[in-house]
Amino acid sequence: MRIVNNIDYPTFAALPTTSPSYYLMNAQLSKTFDKQHPMDIYAGVENIFNFFQANTIVYADQPFSPYFDASMIWGPTTGRMFYMGWRIKIK
Repeated sequence: MRIVNNIDYPTFAALPTTSPSYYLMNAQLSKTFDKQHPMDIYAGVENIFNFFQANTIVYADQPFSPYFDASMIWGPTTGRMFYMGWRIKIK
């Protein structure tokens, strides 16, 4: 995808004009126990390939700089995340 023009940034802070391509894949498994009083357990993972954008905020260490920019986020900001839990249905 195209990234906003940042030609005014100093050379060392300039970003490319397009973001790289990436895959974002999630998965979840669920198991239901006892059909009369349903209870589920589940486990899953988000961002399976662990792709994330590094340095999401330009000049993050200098928030009053004219080059500070938090609008250049084009991809996931966190890596792989695992989760698990249980659900109980109350009638």
